[in-house]
Amino acid sequence: LDPRVRVRLELARQFPPTRRAELLAARAALQRSFRRELRHATLIMPTVGHTPPLLAPLDASADLFATVNLKTLALTMPASFIDAAVVAIPSGFDGDGLPIGVQLIRNSNDDDVLLAVAQLVERCMQVS
Repeated sequence: LDPRVRVRLELARQFPPTRRAELLAARAALQRSFRRELRHATLIMPTVGHTPPLLAPLDASADLFATVNLKTLALTMPASFIDAAVVAIPSGFDGDGLPIGVQLIRNSNDDDVLLAVAQLVERCMQVS
């Protein structure tokens, strides 16, 4: 386990049980709201809001790593939190030639439809 990830996981030991209950209730409300809002649609959005950073500065600074890691996960964590069905696929390259991707998101347990949509989107992107 990466030591920086371990630190984050170890902090969970200090998490008060009452706060956990609050978050689980908020999660359930968000799941209901997302299910109602999305219905049978597929949400398409970027997987990451920035291009990949250089590795050397991240290796040199735990604080920079934590900041960039949180920024990197910001667009994928909400779907994970509400247990949505998600698949990420490559979508091209940015202005510097670095690979970028999109995530396709559907309601929880809608994996079969999501994978069919992802295959269709992937084929359409290859044609262009």
